[in-house]
Amino acid sequence: MKNELSFASDERDIIGEALSLFGSNVDPFLRSPDENETVPDSVEHYAAAVERAASDLANRRRRRDEISNIVKSSLEGTSKLSTFRQ
Repeated sequence: MKNELSFASDERDIIGEALSLFGSNVDPFLRSPDENETVPDSVEHYAAAVERAASDLANRRRRRDEISNIVKSSLEGTSKLSTFRQ
């Protein structure tokens, strides 16, 4: 992934917006999952991996993969940002 981290300014803006929206959904979901049932699967997957031991390699990979998917989909214009609450 090291080679994939060089982004143009406009791409950084898009990625930043996508990650901000993603994060603004993860925090409330972690606090009250039952009250946030309409979040995208990526939020649920990431939150589940966060709740488990950080020393668990599989959960670190899951978190990394979810973040990578957010970045890739935001640059491809396929991010479901409209499903994130702002």
